[in-house]
Amino acid sequence: PWPLQREPVSPRQIAGGLVSLAGIATIVSRGEPQRLLALEFQAGDAWVLLAMPVWGIYSVLLKRRPGGLTGIEFLFVLSLAGTLMLAPGALLMNLQGMAMPSAAEAAAVLYIALGTSVLAYICWNRGVAVVGASAAGFTIHLLPAFGTVLAILFLGERFAAFHAAGIATILAGVLIATRR
Repeated sequence: PWPLQREPVSPRQIAGGLVSLAGIATIVSRGEPQRLLALEFQAGDAWVLLAMPVWGIYSVLLKRRPGGLTGIEFLFVLSLAGTLMLAPGALLMNLQGMAMPSAAEAAAVLYIALGTSVLAYICWNRGVAVVGASAAGFTIHLLPAFGTVLAILFLGERFAAFHAAGIATILAGVLIATRR
């Protein structure tokens, strides 16, 4: 069978996805739908949109992982391949005289590599193994909710009614889509 053969999407999942999308739109628009028309897209937005289908393909292909590799071994192989692909660019930047990172910058990169990459991938891979790529994919809809809470806690954003409405709508959509 085609390696990207996807799990069937149910009407409940479509409905849940639309409900959670409404919650995301509520947060992004700050509760004012006309603001969505004024959004400006930047180059980084294009990179995120490009990464989304790649992430989906990765998630679906997790079940086709070579049988002889554990999840950690598989993650190591992927990380090694990614490092080898990025190494020429890093070398080129170094040869062009770009400064080497300071100790604090190197520590930050190490934290990102281990904490938010390796640990996150281990958790994601396990989640996909337990509930499947389709259901796990809906946890992505929670990112704006978590981002909102973190912005309130760490960046001093003021909590507003649209935050509560958006988060509640996102949670409702995810529950609708993933409940069995």
